[in-house]
Amino acid sequence: MSTVQGDGLNLQFPGAQEIGSLSVQQLKARLAANDITLIDVRPAHGRPQATPLLQARVLEDEGYENLAALPKDTPLVFICHHGISSRGMAERFAAHGFSDVHNVEGGMDAWAAEVDSSVPRY
Repeated sequence: MSTVQGDGLNLQFPGAQEIGSLSVQQLKARLAANDITLIDVRPAHGRPQATPLLQARVLEDEGYENLAALPKDTPLVFICHHGISSRGMAERFAAHGFSDVHNVEGGMDAWAAEVDSSVPRY
């Protein structure tokens, strides 16, 4: 992989799928269509400031193993505070064979700024 800093190492796991990106507007539409499973990866101390969206399944509450037992073709989207931790978790699920995995760019902060101003920004 070539970057501004030079050539780097790029690891690709066999069978790992690409991670899609969703804007918060796209997430809103997908939630309205009820065609995606939203997983909130924020830790307990990060959720009280902005509670999880109603449709969200909370990774910490349900456990990785329970969510990883979903059918591998389940459309999954991951969200966190800014979209960084959720991308890492999305990559983990993709590496374990999930074929339709997305990350919410900007996370809950973008949701609060662009979709629902009643959600506190922190």
